[in-house]
This record gives sequence, C-alpha cells and structure tokens, in this order.
Amino acid sequence: MKLRDHRVFLFRTQLSLILLPLILLPLACIGYVSYQISYHALQNRSATNVSQIASLVNRNLDTTLQQAIQLAKTPLYDTTIQHIVTYYAQHPELNFDRASLQDIQTVGNFSLNILIHNSNIDSVDIYTAGSTAFPESLIGLQPFGQWTTLPWFQKLMRSSSVRTMLLPTHVLPSDQGNRQVFSVVQAIVNVDTFQTVGAIVLNIDTQNAIEQIIAESAEQSDTMYFVYGANDQTMYITPSKNKELALSHTVQEALRQHVGQLTWDNTDYFISSNISSLSGCTVAALVPRSSLMQDIEAIKQTTVFMICLTILLVVGATLLAIHRLSQQITQLRSLMRQVEKGNLDVRFHVHGRGELTSLGNSFNHMVVRLKQLIQDNYESQLQRKKAELAALHSQIHPHFLYNTLGIFQMLAVTEGQERLATMAYNLGQLMRYALEAGTLVELKQEVEHIEHFLSLLQERYEERLGYTIQIPEELQLYTIPRFTLQPLIENAIYHGIDPKIEGGNIEVRGWQEEKHLILSILDDGIGMSDEELHRWQSALKYEANLLARSRHIGLLNVQGQIQRIFGPEYGLALAASRMGRGVSMTIRLPLWSLEEAALEGES
Repeated sequence: MKLRDHRVFLFRTQLSLILLPLILLPLACIGYVSYQISYHALQNRSATNVSQIASLVNRNLDTTLQQAIQLAKTPLYDTTIQHIVTYYAQHPELNFDRASLQDIQTVGNFSLNILIHNSNIDSVDIYTAGSTAFPESLIGLQPFGQWTTLPWFQKLMRSSSVRTMLLPTHVLPSDQGNRQVFSVVQAIVNVDTFQTVGAIVLNIDTQNAIEQIIAESAEQSDTMYFVYGANDQTMYITPSKNKELALSHTVQEALRQHVGQLTWDNTDYFISSNISSLSGCTVAALVPRSSLMQDIEAIKQTTVFMICLTILLVVGATLLAIHRLSQQITQLRSLMRQVEKGNLDVRFHVHGRGELTSLGNSFNHMVVRLKQLIQDNYESQLQRKKAELAALHSQIHPHFLYNTLGIFQMLAVTEGQERLATMAYNLGQLMRYALEAGTLVELKQEVEHIEHFLSLLQERYEERLGYTIQIPEELQLYTIPRFTLQPLIENAIYHGIDPKIEGGNIEVRGWQEEKHLILSILDDGIGMSDEELHRWQSALKYEANLLARSRHIGLLNVQGQIQRIFGPEYGLALAASRMGRGVSMTIRLPLWSLEEAALEGES
C-alpha cells in the first residue's frame, strides 16, 4: 500500500514540475515584455491592414474588370451578333447609315443588356472590320473614329492568339463633357471560319468605378487612396483636392523607393501599394499612423491585468487537475493491463463529468464492444464460409449459357430443325449483345438487336405480329444508347398489340432533322386514353411525376438514360399513332459518331 502511494506522489510531482514551469515562465516573460510586444505587434498589424486595404481595392478592381471581360465575351455565344458583324465585315461599302434597321435594333438591344448589367460601363461599341460601327451609350459617349487604323484594332485583326485587350485610361467626349475611361476590348470571331470580323469595346468610367470599389472595400474613413495606371498616369485621388496632387507625386516617389511610411503636412502615414497583374494598375493606400496606434496603452494595461489573473487561475486549476487526473489515470492504467492479459470483464468506475471520465466510459464501451466483436467475428467467419459455398453451388456464368445456346443451334442444324436453330441463334445474339461492354453503340448494332428480338417474338405471335424497319444505312453509323429501342418495342407489343385478338404491326423508322437523329416507333395496338396519354407526356417532361410502379417503367428508364447522357433537350415523346388507335413514340438524339461520343465523355 505504501509503495502504491509513493508512486502516486511521484506522478503528481512529475506533473507539477512539468506543467507549472511551462505555464508560469511564458506568462512571466509575456508580462515583462508586454508593452514592447504589443507595440510592435500593433505596428506590424497596422502595416498589414494597410497592405490588405490596397490589395482588397485592387482585387475588387480586378473583379470589376473580370466582370466586364465576361460581358465582353457574350458575342462569342450569340450567333446572331456574329452573323451581323460578319455580314458588315464582308460588305465594307456599308456604313451605319446604310445598315439594316433590324440589325441596328438587334445590336442595340444586345448592347443595352450589357449596360444594364454593369452600371460602371458608359458605353458598348461594336466595330466591324468594314465601315460599320454600332455604338450604344446612355450618356452619349462618342465611339472611336477611324477605328480600323488604330493599333489595338489592327493587332486584334492580325493576331489569332490575342482575343482580349485592356486599353489604358483615355479621354472620350460625351454629351456630359469629356469622360476619363479605360476600355475592355474583345475580338468577335466568326465560328465558321475562325476569322476575326470585328471587336466589342466596353468603356468603363474610371472615376465612378474606382469610387464605387473603394466605397465597398474601405473600412478606414480617414484613409486616402491613389490609383495609378500602367503608364504611371494618375487615375484617381481621394479626397480629390488640389493639395493631394502634390501629395500624389510624393506617394509615387515613396513607392519607387519602397518606403513603408512617410510624413506629409506634419502627419505620419503608413503607406502600402498593390499592383494588379490583370490591369497593371497600382493602388496606394495612406492611413494616418495615429488612427492605428491609439489603442496601444489600453492594450498594454489589459495585457498586464489579464496575465496576472491568468497566472492565479491557472496555478489553482492546474494543481486541482493534477490531483484528480493522477487518481483516475492510475486506475485506468491498471485496468488496461488486465485487458492486455485477456480479461475483458473489467470495468472503469467513473465519477464526475470530466474528459477523463468520458475516456473511462469509452474504455468500458470498448471492452464490451471488443468482446462482442470477437464473438461476432467468429460467427461471421462461419456464415461467410457457408455463403461462399452456396455461391459456388449456384453460380452459372452467363458466357456458359451463351456457349450452350451455340451448341443448341449446331445440334438443331444437324438435326434439320431450321426453325429451332434460328431461334437459338437469335437468342444467342440477344445474350451476346447484353454481355458486351459499353453504354453507347452504333445504331446498326441496336437495329440488329431488335431484329433478333422481333424474330423471336414472331415465333410466339406468328401472323398476329408484323413489323417493318426503315432506317437509312448512313444514319446507322451514328451513336445510340444500348437497349434504347428494345424496351419501347416490347412495351408497344405487350401493352398495345398483345391485347388485340387480331394482333397488329410495328413500324420503326429513322430520319435526320437538321443536326438531330429522329427515330420513331409506331404501333396500331389498343393505344391509350387521352387522359393516360397526357399523364405520360407530363411524366416524360417532369421527373417529379415519374411513377415507379407503372407498367410503362421502360419508357421512363429510356428517357432517363438518354437525358443523363445527352442532356434534357433530347429524349422521348409520345403521341397518338397515325396508324390507328396505337401510340407513336419519337426519340430525338444528337448526330454523334462513336469517336465524338468518346471525346464528349472525356470532356
């Protein structure tokens, strides 16, 4: 008993010697140098804040430019604008006065839509490679004259790699006087010839755009901002006063010398700058030093008080925690040694609500769970061996069935049973098609598959079932999802033709509409009521209306497979058949070869 108490005493002493110095010495050092640390930390933080302010303003400026660049790229996705610009580029004898009113309205509406999406854009000008330009501005901002001779336009026309440009700050006249703007230029390319046929220019109001960005980004009310263009011209000063013009030159000189602080008009400032990699603009921010350092005395006093209070609380809490931990840790360690020896009936007697108590509860659950897992593992091993044996006994490989059908066909031919041989061959081809890998196949393979399928069904229905397949051979090279036609034909036969005593006919046709492959399956079966037809038309359009237990679930599976692969604009449509009371099912697919389908899958 004495030996055990001696060990507990050593454990407590060890914890005290480790924890108390680790806590008290750092706190004492912090108290001794609290003022110096607080001062330098606040100074560094102030410099960082100024840097972050400049960086944030520049990032927001870049965001504005990126938004303008994205808006400038909208003609790349508008074929109507491309065709209009291409037409006037190919007819240089036409100018704006001779342009079609419809073209002017179309381009004007397109440009107005861009102006609505960004209030900082003063004008949207579309220039063709000919003699026609389509300017649009809410304030009467004048477009470039003789744009085909301008260096930036000639560079766009000659280069196949340069498509987007940023023009530095320049002045353009308007109904409200001269406006200082910078421009985003995007080449307009004919998607058929990949030739540059014109350009779209978005002119952005420099003053308003930067003021709005600063208003959204700035947190310091007494911060001054200076924005310089890529060619070092002054683009913006806040507040805009005459004396700041002289300060602007001082700021530029400080930036060239990489100085972090400067004095102006008996006031010390922190200065930081950020250069945009997108526009090349430099944003400089000046924050008065007094506004950032005014709280240092309060921080020092608060730090000293909190350190003293923390020392008292930590020492008391540490001593109490050491006392309680040592007892519970010793108990838990003893129990773990018994578990190591194989005794899984031990339990940790918990008391209290501390984290070590939670650890004791976890230990108890672990022991119980470990004992149960050992028993469960033993039983699961027995069950798995039984399941593996049962699986071996019941397994029949699909290829074995396919090869067996081949033997049936050979024997039927040998015995002169041509009908049976044909049925075995058709069934074998159906199984072979099902075993092949890949989701997409050529339409020719799908047609061969449904021919084998219909041949087998004719053996059952005889004269009650007739069918025709009319799909041009050149269309059979395009791609279709595997098992698209069979479920639809099967639905048409079982739910349309089979209920009719006299039977009926199936007609499978295919044709091309523009860039789409159209397949139709028509039957003259019993058809559907108007209510049922309308319900299924709605179900095919809206996934929320799908009925999982319907007898026509094959239709929804085909619809889902087509739209998952090709998109919601493709798929299946139902209508009343022109052959009688039956149903017409139409499938719309893109004209994809297997190579194109593979490339789409990679992208």
